[in-house]
Amino acid sequence: MVLLGTGPLAELYSIDLAREELRINLERNLSLVRDDAEFIISGLPIRWMPKEAYSRDLNRAMKAVKIPQDAAFLAASLATGMALVTGDRHLQTEKVRRLIKIYKPRDFPELLASGR
Repeated sequence: MVLLGTGPLAELYSIDLAREELRINLERNLSLVRDDAEFIISGLPIRWMPKEAYSRDLNRAMKAVKIPQDAAFLAASLATGMALVTGDRHLQTEKVRRLIKIYKPRDFPELLASGR
């Protein structure tokens, strides 16, 4: 899941929780050592947001989404005002759509082309 800041070029943002989950998956599933996983992650064109950037919106997010990991992404979107791009069905609800702009990954190319 990523947050999307658009302008002349898109900027991709995600939360540190996703970075850590990605690192763990690279180590477990590809048998990478920590340094190699960190090297791969550092090359991704993603700006990682620390929890402090969205923590004040976590309670509000938890009222809309009961899964803490999903609520963290919603909180980041609330805190930044950026749209959320995700295929996670727990976040593709009307309750969430009333709070933020949310797009499915298949809509991503069209979203970039429109500059929204």
